[in-house]
Amino acid sequence: MKDKKKKKTLVMTGSNFSWNSGTMALSVCAINSLLELDKSLFFYKSSVELANDQKKFLEYFNKQTLRCFGFNKRKLPMPMAAVLLLPYLFWYYLKADLIIENPGETTCDSWLFSQYARFILARILRKKFVIYAVSVGPFQSNLARYLAKQIYNKSTLVLLREPVSAQYLSDLGVKEWPITADHAFLLEEARLNYSIKETVEGFGNFIGISVKRQYTENNPAYRETFQSFIEYLVRTEQKNVLLIPHGVTDLDLSQTIANSINSNRLKVFDLSFQPHILKSIIGMADIFVGSRIHACISAWSMKIPTIVCIPKKDHRAAGMSQMLNMSEYHIDPGEMTTNELISLFSKINKEKDTIQTNLAKTSQALKNKSAKNAEAITKLIHEKC
Repeated sequence: MKDKKKKKTLVMTGSNFSWNSGTMALSVCAINSLLELDKSLFFYKSSVELANDQKKFLEYFNKQTLRCFGFNKRKLPMPMAAVLLLPYLFWYYLKADLIIENPGETTCDSWLFSQYARFILARILRKKFVIYAVSVGPFQSNLARYLAKQIYNKSTLVLLREPVSAQYLSDLGVKEWPITADHAFLLEEARLNYSIKETVEGFGNFIGISVKRQYTENNPAYRETFQSFIEYLVRTEQKNVLLIPHGVTDLDLSQTIANSINSNRLKVFDLSFQPHILKSIIGMADIFVGSRIHACISAWSMKIPTIVCIPKKDHRAAGMSQMLNMSEYHIDPGEMTTNELISLFSKINKEKDTIQTNLAKTSQALKNKSAKNAEAITKLIHEKC
């Protein structure tokens, strides 16, 4: 009797939490796209919010497909928690056929050191180390630049999700890696249950908006600008506005704005943070205005005309906007005024049909690029060392 083919085991690192819907979408899409090509794969996923992640990922995968490991960081800062996670990795690396580094944020100085440690551990244990659809740079210190060259020259495979990162790495002297796309473009929308569908459809046509609380920390005017913009939409334009938060902290800011405006035309969607449900809700909007990159990806992939309110220095947004021919609808929240946001809204509202035609082509092209990520990794999994 022939032995059963040994199941391949992958360890996924980098996105160590699921409280942010966009970060969770990355992990879900990465795992699903690989399972589509090889249903026998088994995944271990690192976590610094273990109890929460175990519960959330069970909504997508059973225990025969995915298990989370790690600890609950509680009030520890995220960079410190990432370092404390390293001892847990050793035992799971030993079981792995391949390590997938799946960072949601842009890898810069503060995140690079823990990534370097994960990379070095893989090298010591002679494990394949793949960096999956990443954005990187710029690196400020000489030490960070040195470590980045080591990681990005010597990893088994690096897949970049936009061209700005490719230029940063080229300037560092790193060899050329393929530019593909963020795998959240592959996220499937949900079939909404009756309660959610009735709630949203009963609201009528709406403008979808996703705000980000962290932007208020260094820019107090951010909330005021968005609040004035939303007030203009509901009172002057007589538009319905649905605030669609992507995490608990964003929910707090959304509710604060809604309470301040106090209009029947303004609601906060607070029934779920599951990424595929949020994508379906965003896909029902006439226009979307977002400060979360993966909320914008959901909108783009659903062909929704989208204004991106993310700092220009965040080249995830800048690079993807460029790839989609949507750069003129990208505005920096640190510099924008209410009038500028209103003007950009008026422009995108007039050009909706043209934008949707453009996104039908460009977003599909990025979905195809994203699918290539899984094909390249699956090939590596089954290659002999």
